[in-house]
Amino acid sequence: MPWPAWVPLGLVTALAGTALVVPAPAAAAATGAVLDPAHSSVSWQSPVYPKGTVGDPKDCPAPGADPGNQVCDRFDLSVSVPAGYWNDNPEGGVPLAVTWEHPTDDFDLYVYDDHGTQVASSAGTADPEATVIPRASGTYHVVVVPYDVHDNSFTGTAYLPATEDAGDLTSFSGGDGSYTIRAGQLAARADFLTGGQLRLQADPSGSLSDPAGTEIVRKQPAADRHTSSFDAGDYYGIRAPGAVLRVYKKPLRFGLYKADNRTRIWQEDKPLRWSTGGMRQSLDRGADEQFFGGGEQNGSFSHRGQTMYVSNSFDWDEGGYNNSQPFYLSSAGYGVFRNTFAPGVYTFDSPVTTGQQERRLDAYYFLGDAKQVIDKYTKLVGKPFMPPVYGLEPGDSDCYLHNANRGERHTLDALKVADGYTQHQMPLGWMLVNDGYGCGYEDLQQTAQGLNDHNAQLGLWTQDGIDKLAEQVKAGQRVAKLDVAWVGNGYRFALDACDAAKKGIEDNSDARGFVWLPVSWAGAQRCGVLWSGDQQLSWDYIR
Repeated sequence: MPWPAWVPLGLVTALAGTALVVPAPAAAAATGAVLDPAHSSVSWQSPVYPKGTVGDPKDCPAPGADPGNQVCDRFDLSVSVPAGYWNDNPEGGVPLAVTWEHPTDDFDLYVYDDHGTQVASSAGTADPEATVIPRASGTYHVVVVPYDVHDNSFTGTAYLPATEDAGDLTSFSGGDGSYTIRAGQLAARADFLTGGQLRLQADPSGSLSDPAGTEIVRKQPAADRHTSSFDAGDYYGIRAPGAVLRVYKKPLRFGLYKADNRTRIWQEDKPLRWSTGGMRQSLDRGADEQFFGGGEQNGSFSHRGQTMYVSNSFDWDEGGYNNSQPFYLSSAGYGVFRNTFAPGVYTFDSPVTTGQQERRLDAYYFLGDAKQVIDKYTKLVGKPFMPPVYGLEPGDSDCYLHNANRGERHTLDALKVADGYTQHQMPLGWMLVNDGYGCGYEDLQQTAQGLNDHNAQLGLWTQDGIDKLAEQVKAGQRVAKLDVAWVGNGYRFALDACDAAKKGIEDNSDARGFVWLPVSWAGAQRCGVLWSGDQQLSWDYIR
């Protein structure tokens, strides 16, 4: 399974100014470089491509037939690291990215091992395209496809992420629910919140930040001021209603216990560790502890002994995670939400290691059983919205304007299909009448009225934005599908698009907003139905 197509934090900035390490090109071989402890970063520059060349790496010519990389750019990366280097590295592999000057252009990135197996890729529409070569060791062949390019080139970068651990506690202070903690340059803060919640933040830069702002957590819960602290020798304790947070001194570690200060909820077995572009938390795993959540994790339920990816994904099949969320819950009586738009990897082995691709920790911990934890999580980021009645009924999607597969058609032809539903007494709640790339629409108001006569609602599909949503809603649109072609970059963009589409329907009609999308993030349940993507039916899916 390809590694997630994420953007490792600091990948480009960390390599700004790195020297080009490229040997003289051979006639039939790609240029390349070595990453090892003595050579921790590398960058390279592609040729200028007047226009796009191919759409798929399978169409790239062999290196010998394209020695100047005029069709596809090739770069060989040899990674040599000591045994065990990746065992506890927050980034889990070599971060790799390509970035270019004109953001409207599009390069796609693919990585293959020496056996020709694809091990990583990033082929969306983002600039940069970035990925991670998991547990990299050996030689890798990087292929970059100029997919949609206009007199543009790219710069490629890769690095070995170095790690550092939190040291001994150097200061501890606070009260009334908020406590400040330092371990050398690392700054941390523990905030107890009403409703049995704890927010724990840490940043090795020495200054706490909140990049997500109010986009996921719309309103910060009030502080629970009924707390007190005590010195237990090896650790400081913070006592709150229902829980005690231990702040260990040498080295700085955290542990959350029930009110008796004996029953463990979770306990760090090692201090926080960070790298060039990531941070991880490492927890002891209970003998029978089970883990659930992560949003849409196709084919997975209990994650014990598994690795769970939380990032952008276009894999609709088993193993995909296209509507993943940075949240999990444990049978030990807690759940965790990471307040971030950065992708992450959660490994539920022993120990449990959870990390995001950013050099900071911002985690909300919820206490209780599964029902209580989910309730607290959705109160924080948004309760699932109530769809309108027609949103709970079957729908119909097709392109009804100049459909190359169906012959000449017009948008009003959708009403003939709606007639069939009525004649056969089949339920129909809504119809997407322009569902297809490049499919437009006409006679919108008449189509909406005709569908209303069948007790159905008009829906429209978009591949490039919602700038016309207000006028479309006034003409009768009540359903909005946000296609992967538009929201495919995921993360903050997808969540903002979902919120804006629902608001656009409600601001321009008396209807309840009904949005569905295949790529989302934490909080999207407040504004949309999360579509699991395109699948093919098989007995295995029924299983």
